[in-house]
Amino acid sequence: MRLWKKILLLLLGLGLVLYLALLAILTAREYMPAEREELSVVHAGNAQPLVCDEEGLTIRLLSWNIGHAGGDAQADSFREGGWGVSADALTVHGNLAAIAAFLHACSPDFLFLQEVDYASARSGGVDERESFTWMQERAYAPDFVCPYVPYPLAAMGRVNSGLMTLASHPLLHADRVSLPACFRRPASAMEPKRCLLVSRTPVQDTDRELVLVNFRLESYDSGAAGRAAQTAALLSFLEREYRKGNYVVAGGDFSQLLPGTEDAYPQRASRRRTPPALSAALPEGGWRLAFDSATPTRRLLDRPYDAESEKTQFFCTDGFLLSPNVELERMRTLDTAFRWSAHNPVMLEMHLPPPSAERAPETD
Repeated sequence: MRLWKKILLLLLGLGLVLYLALLAILTAREYMPAEREELSVVHAGNAQPLVCDEEGLTIRLLSWNIGHAGGDAQADSFREGGWGVSADALTVHGNLAAIAAFLHACSPDFLFLQEVDYASARSGGVDERESFTWMQERAYAPDFVCPYVPYPLAAMGRVNSGLMTLASHPLLHADRVSLPACFRRPASAMEPKRCLLVSRTPVQDTDRELVLVNFRLESYDSGAAGRAAQTAALLSFLEREYRKGNYVVAGGDFSQLLPGTEDAYPQRASRRRTPPALSAALPEGGWRLAFDSATPTRRLLDRPYDAESEKTQFFCTDGFLLSPNVELERMRTLDTAFRWSAHNPVMLEMHLPPPSAERAPETD
């Protein structure tokens, strides 16, 4: 055998050994959260309590998948048919400043954010959690933790990302509730561990809590089964909380096409999978799925954004779930033209009627 062939085989063998060693290290260090974990809540000390008088209470809640502030209008992603892997710190800081200014102007009572990074290579190492300090209360739940993601060819590297709930009213308690896994080992070590960020705030003059559930379901599993299991787990959790007598609202990124939106945003052929249709029906008894299909909530990151191009693929995947004792007043998608994220924010205005004005939840 010629010398160059021996050298080539040696290099290939060495590469394989190093790759297997890396997989073994990542598997040994895999982030393995408990089914339920209590989270620390940052308190500013001047948050105003929720007061529900004889007329009830109106609340504004905004949800936004900010895409680690790296998926702006110029971006594409290797996971959706493009080439992009990461954004530099200067780009991330610019997008974060614009996102924070936009949110501050919206003045929500509660804010759900998804894909909030810190110490991540894909977002230039920026601690994005520190960009929203005007909100008095906050809780953070990690859902993607990996010391090194070795793909694609230009590796993603270290990732620390999660969900963040912020509030202008006191958050009494917060938990991280794990959702069913979508990946098996060794791939699971390099993929997100999806969860619910459950926050609770007391409603003054009642014996109830407002239960706030922030979520992002899996986007890149190999089939619909994982998302279906996560959706079912989400709905089951919400129904249990409602049966305790609480007001319950969940918001975030379903990573699934919301009902009836396929006609508004026809799906074109793509090198990457597009989201499946929402996999589960709502519980009976007055639950409501709130979304606004007049404006898309997400674009496909297979290319930089071009509003005029017929090749731009839009979806409607972001919205809210409301328990029967929460009244929907207004729901709208806020059009940011995808300038700073591949998602548009969605805003909910809801009304909590006083307990005397509602019917009790049905019992088994």
